Amino acid sequence: MSKSGFQDLPEQKVRIRIGEERRLAFNLQPLPHFGTLSIQGGPPGAQVVIDQVAAGTVQADGSFTAGNIAPGDHVVEVRKDRFNPKRIQKRVVAGTNVAITPAEAALEAVTGAVKITFTPADAAVILTKAGEAPIKVTSGNALNLPPGTYTLSARTADNMTRTSTVEIVAGQSKVLDLPLGPSGMALWDDPSGWKQDKGTYVRKGGDFVLYSASPTSGTFVFSAMLQKGHRLQWVVNYVDAQNYILFQMDENNFYRSVLRNGQKTDEAKFPFKNEKKSFHSIQIHISPTEIDHQIKAGDSWVALDKWSGTNLSGGKFGFYIPGGDQVALSSFNRYADLGAH
Repeated sequence: MSKSGFQDLPEQKVRIRIGEERRLAFNLQPLPHFGTLSIQGGPPGAQVVIDQVAAGTVQADGSFTAGNIAPGDHVVEVRKDRFNPKRIQKRVVAGTNVAITPAEAALEAVTGAVKITFTPADAAVILTKAGEAPIKVTSGNALNLPPGTYTLSARTADNMTRTSTVEIVAGQSKVLDLPLGPSGMALWDDPSGWKQDKGTYVRKGGDFVLYSASPTSGTFVFSAMLQKGHRLQWVVNYVDAQNYILFQMDENNFYRSVLRNGQKTDEAKFPFKNEKKSFHSIQIHISPTEIDHQIKAGDSWVALDKWSGTNLSGGKFGFYIPGGDQVALSSFNRYADLGAH
């Protein structure tokens, strides 16, 4: 039996004997006008859009079903934050289900690009993200990485290690240029004022003898000896002759004082026994909020003083060598912070 607008029914056979009456029931079902669309193994939480109209969300078990889909060609889009959207074209036939496979619904994470160039080339540079294996960085090579916060670590051949954070943003590119090598004696405001003497550099007088790097964010490493005078003296965050932070050492104590508009404040004195006429290896790390002094004791660096403040790296570093004082300097280097570029 058939009727326009209804599904055809299979024929029914019946035997009728003389004198009998038989009843046959034909339940006509209307032809379906719509189909369904389903996803199994999809990305949980992803939004499903059909023909630019939101149709629902993929469930936690990866399933999704949409009914009442008109027959014909449809564009299905699967979207999720931090992933590239996926567009899938499907033809729907009335009365049938169209299944989108897990492979079709799979999404690729949106990455960010970072290109890191560094010198010297023999430096060891790695990127690490919490819970993941370190990524070795080759100078000049671009990396495509999932978004997030990474720790950038760089170690040079002289074992100076510096770290910084790098934020990788989905869909964005970043270029970093890292001069990792130290800057030596050439950056003094008056390098000719230091006279070479048996592998050391000697300076007599000059009052404030300043290093030209500014801002000074980074690490200064040197060995120094006071050859003439009462105290070995150096300054950090030197703005002018009335504003700077003064550090001093004699054979008994380490001193710190802050000069603001020519007036001393925040004075501190720490007992520190040392030989006056000998070289002392000192490491000073300067950031905008902290000045950290360490001194070499044997093969180890030990804390000498750590002082916090604001705007500490805006001024210059230098030595204060008044009158007839004389300072000998060796192995002087400054390593710029990774975050300073």
